[in-house]
Amino acid sequence: MNPGDFVRHSRQGPGRITQIFPDYVEVKAAAGHLFNVNRDLIKFELEKFPPDGFVALLATRQPSSDFLLENIVDVALRIFRDHRKSSLPQKELRLALEPFVRREGKSYASWWKRAKPKLLASGLVILHPKKRTNLALAKEFTSESSMDWEAELENIKSDSALLDYARRLYASDAENDRASKAAANALERAVRELQSSEDHSHSRLECVLALLYLGSRAEQHARDTWLSVIDGIAFHDLHVTRDLDDDVVIALGLISKLNPSKAAEWADALRGYPGPAVAKRAFTTLNVDRFRTQLKEPFLEWLRSEKSPGIPNLDLYLDDAFLRNIRREDKAALYVRLSNRVEHSQSERRFLSNPENTRIVGELYRSDPVSALRVVPGASLDQASCSELIKTLGADKALVNMLQEFQPEYGVFLSEAIRLSGWDALLDHSSQLINVLQRLSSSEASNAVARRLVTEFPNLSGLNLLRATTLGCELSRHSADSGAITFDRSLQAAFSKLLNDPSTDIPQLHDAMQTEIARLTGQLNERLRAANEELTNSIELLREAERESARSRSLAEIVKSSAKEERASIKQQAVSGFVAALLPALDELERRREEHDGVAKQLHLDLLAAFERAGLHQIGPVGAIEQFEPQIHRLLEESEATTQLVCIIRTGFVLRDGDSSVVIRPALVRPVNGGTS
Repeated sequence: MNPGDFVRHSRQGPGRITQIFPDYVEVKAAAGHLFNVNRDLIKFELEKFPPDGFVALLATRQPSSDFLLENIVDVALRIFRDHRKSSLPQKELRLALEPFVRREGKSYASWWKRAKPKLLASGLVILHPKKRTNLALAKEFTSESSMDWEAELENIKSDSALLDYARRLYASDAENDRASKAAANALERAVRELQSSEDHSHSRLECVLALLYLGSRAEQHARDTWLSVIDGIAFHDLHVTRDLDDDVVIALGLISKLNPSKAAEWADALRGYPGPAVAKRAFTTLNVDRFRTQLKEPFLEWLRSEKSPGIPNLDLYLDDAFLRNIRREDKAALYVRLSNRVEHSQSERRFLSNPENTRIVGELYRSDPVSALRVVPGASLDQASCSELIKTLGADKALVNMLQEFQPEYGVFLSEAIRLSGWDALLDHSSQLINVLQRLSSSEASNAVARRLVTEFPNLSGLNLLRATTLGCELSRHSADSGAITFDRSLQAAFSKLLNDPSTDIPQLHDAMQTEIARLTGQLNERLRAANEELTNSIELLREAERESARSRSLAEIVKSSAKEERASIKQQAVSGFVAALLPALDELERRREEHDGVAKQLHLDLLAAFERAGLHQIGPVGAIEQFEPQIHRLLEESEATTQLVCIIRTGFVLRDGDSSVVIRPALVRPVNGGTS
């Protein structure tokens, strides 16, 4: 693409390229604002159009319906140029023009009744000779049988011109020998062009498409050559661009009839293509018994791995013809995966709202309803799907499980469970239900209970009526939303019925009340016992955690101390080795010092000062009289008497680090005369 080219962006619509940079392309939209397109995404997001086409017109102005009517001939010819075809269904013109007509509140049908006669009267556009629902360029379809196809072939100089020639010949009604001969010659030329091309460029794709168009019009002997050439094409290496989408769709259909394996090879390469028409055609080509595995393998890999990247064109996989060939478990996993998405396409919403798919999920999770409600967010389902799921799981069981292990995300399903569950299940767990309603603060769930009570009050009597009115009172007390006038009146009527009905046996009712109180008390005691056990277990776990923490701290102290000692030992070993190597030199300096060598004396003092700073202390100096210590002194000669005072004749060194010390070299000493006991 070059600056000045007219393009259509997949989201921004028509525009014109203003500048091209190394990393992106700048495009000016029809509305006047600028936007950038990454160079790597150009082939997916931008589609180039001719400068004399309809898209180019929209890039420079927003035409009114009157402008389109007045210039309908030019507008129609521009649309033909954009599609690069000589024949178009009338619906293609409608798709292009209707938005501008309806934007002004006008009827397209009425507008087209005025525009169509004007268009046909121009003589440049006619109704297709065989397809009356199509419009065609008059110059391409008038006296077509008399066209000199061979002469036109001689003037073709480029691959794009050859492709346009092949398109027109494929769509032509001509069945004469000259047209068949021209198709054979053009086919031979396309083969030569293809064999001489070594790259996989746009030009190579045009040759392949021309080859496919022409092969369908060639005679049988030429078609055999055509099939052999197709066998050698590496369709995976072809780079498809958006401007050839329509041709690729037709080509896939042509090759599918004559060489299904090569069609499947190409379709597999186009599964993730951004153009919807091409992607759908590729999917349809593979969605047959022979090649469906090529669709199922990447689909199931995506479905079973949370970390796998998204699968392109997912909507195509939601087709019933494909889904009926996968297992129920995989279909349920797909339902769960889609329900957890924040946004849904139309196909995804249709899949999620299909009662059959919802029932599959419910049947697989029927033994554990809470798990189903945990993995399928109710917020992503419509009411009918929520209702179908609860019904399949078993409304009574789902209600009881939700009340026992309630989480706020179950709220969407709770209303449906209240509506569908049996009356006995609702009353048996009324206290839990009230507690959940208090936590949830959901007017929808409270209203669902109120509606059930209003419906059931007239049909109840005795203990059941008592339990229902008790539930109604609790609901009124804890939920302001349930206090509708209808509900209050129904509750009052239930009380009146309970107290005034002559058929009500008060003693029996009293006994029933006592029984009910005993039952509820037993439930409370059981729950209290379970709570106490849980508390005891928690305390024991806490104590065990404290003991484990103490053990961990002790271990940490031991490790810390060991590490400290090890570091000190390493340091002592390193210094000892270093000093031991220097001692001969130090002794020599001390000897020279005694000979009044001034340089040696200064150097000897500097080294001793450096040793002192490093923690290395001298045992001496030579000639010093000290108490004998066997740890730091070594006698020059053994003495039978106990040695008390000694004279140092060679200095020693000791390394001190805190409280620890290591003798690097003991001082060499001799006993002092008279220093024995």
